[in-house]
Amino acid sequence: AAGDAKPRSRDGRASFLEHPAVQPPSVLILLGDDFNWDDLRSVATPHIDALAARGMSFTNNYVFPQCSTTRYSLVFGRYPRRDGIGSLIDSQPPSPGNPTPPLGLPSIATVWSSTWTAPRTALIGKWHLGTNEFYDGDPGPDVGRADYGALSPQLHGFDHFLAGTMSNPVRGTADGGYFNWMRVDDGVYSLSTTYAPTAQLAAFRRFWNGASTPCIAYVAPNLAHAPHERPPDDWLPPR
Repeated sequence: AAGDAKPRSRDGRASFLEHPAVQPPSVLILLGDDFNWDDLRSVATPHIDALAARGMSFTNNYVFPQCSTTRYSLVFGRYPRRDGIGSLIDSQPPSPGNPTPPLGLPSIATVWSSTWTAPRTALIGKWHLGTNEFYDGDPGPDVGRADYGALSPQLHGFDHFLAGTMSNPVRGTADGGYFNWMRVDDGVYSLSTTYAPTAQLAAFRRFWNGASTPCIAYVAPNLAHAPHERPPDDWLPPR
């Protein structure tokens, strides 16, 4: 807001931003992967339509054309090129050829946590913003059962990183696709054979329904990113 103007609700009442003691709302951010507006128009999306009908739609907006750059702009509110990030970030230690977000950079999680008392923040799903300066390139545990590389979301302010992937599920490796993928929960790796979107939805529900204080959930499923695999029957529409 310009000058000394205070954010206000539509009916003119002062908002929770003006009075931090007022209970703030919980916020849900959904980030889909590798689809566009025309894709959404080609299939039935009743739940998205219902959300849009109750809120505000932006019909002239843009994202970056790759996973990491879009995520960087969303999480840190910055143009990635200004920080040397113009392509995909690898889940390896930072280097001149693999720049990663520097620790201490304000993020959507740290801004939220510094504004209100005792919020809970979680990233569920895909990170794809690399690691951090403490990571040694070994995915083995560094702190108890946790790995410094996989702790990157927490080091950037999120309280939890749940049912997460550091980048994409890839067939033919230990991280073998949506039914055989390396899962991260608060920095701890485990191999999961649960369909990744099912696991991510369950993790979100546990976090969201278990919140006793306002929370922010950034949910970034890997879908619709390749590999393209037939989902379980209960994820398919009739026939």
